[in-house]
Amino acid sequence: MFEIEMKAHVRDRKEVTQKLNTFATYLCSRNKSDVYYTLPKIEGGETSVRLRTESITKNKTSSQEITFTYKRKESITGEDGNSIEVNDENEISLSKEDAKVLEKLFLDIGKIRLTKSKIVENWELETCEGLANIELCTVPPLGDFLEIGQFYLARSIFRWGLLENIPHCTGKDRARRHRCNNDFRRVRIFLGMLF
Repeated sequence: MFEIEMKAHVRDRKEVTQKLNTFATYLCSRNKSDVYYTLPKIEGGETSVRLRTESITKNKTSSQEITFTYKRKESITGEDGNSIEVNDENEISLSKEDAKVLEKLFLDIGKIRLTKSKIVENWELETCEGLANIELCTVPPLGDFLEIGQFYLARSIFRWGLLENIPHCTGKDRARRHRCNNDFRRVRIFLGMLF
């Protein structure tokens, strides 16, 4: 599974929230606690993995999820010169007991590289390529950020503009192309308001 992800600093969280609510569907709030471990690679060098604990509140109901993530990151420069992160993301859900076992293993063979927390409001946007995930995050002490991501089964070539996360549809179907262009327009207008 490949993830295309864009990130942008947010100046006015309240304004961004109001604008998101006009075209995207609100899902839930999440408190994410991440621990990144540096582990040795067999062929030399190091790699990084993450254990994330999320407290999720949706419709006044709370739950908790733990996930293990291993990403192979790559940065691609678009035609406009903007850099886009493309991740080969491998993720599994864990029980608390499984997470404890992995924590012990990671500390025995590696070390903690970074811990961070995020307070997140989460939306989704239906696009011509499927659902895009939109997160409005507070990352202490850095401030507020907007993260827009979409998952794909295969790595593809995309045409990107400034902070556009919606790939251009090249299909011959006019209705699909029209819908995709509208997706582009909505995201362009919204992101244009932020900067």
